[in-house]
Amino acid sequence: MTLIKFQKPQTALNNVNNKFTTVSPLFDTLIEDFFGGMRPEMNSLVPAVNILETNEMYKIELAAPGLTKSDFKINLDGKNLIIAAEKNQENKTENSNYALREFSYSNFKRSFNLPDLVNFDEITAEYRDGILHLTIPKREEAKLKTREIKIS
Repeated sequence: MTLIKFQKPQTALNNVNNKFTTVSPLFDTLIEDFFGGMRPEMNSLVPAVNILETNEMYKIELAAPGLTKSDFKINLDGKNLIIAAEKNQENKTENSNYALREFSYSNFKRSFNLPDLVNFDEITAEYRDGILHLTIPKREEAKLKTREIKIS
């Protein structure tokens, strides 16, 4: 009988402190392949963000489909912009002998450290088509001035 040392393939999931392990690394690999690497500690999803900087402002676009504008809370704590959302949904059936009853609870929180050159009093937000749009204007003195320099 020949023993072959099994080396677990290196994946992005291996870099996380795994709370779930079995006796056999081969079985761990099979479980990861079957369940797509889903782990309970990795099920929380944070929405993707696009940040655009122009000469006049910053624009933040946060993808959060399925929410309403009342689900969001946007706060400014010093120079930290905190965007949080919470949605509770309960699907009930009128019959007390239900075969299926689903509860859904989701939330997230993102925070951004804003630079000093931001005009904190004029930050605006709008939610449309599943995307939260924030406009963060810069102060006048922070905007780059352009001018032509004459050569003498």
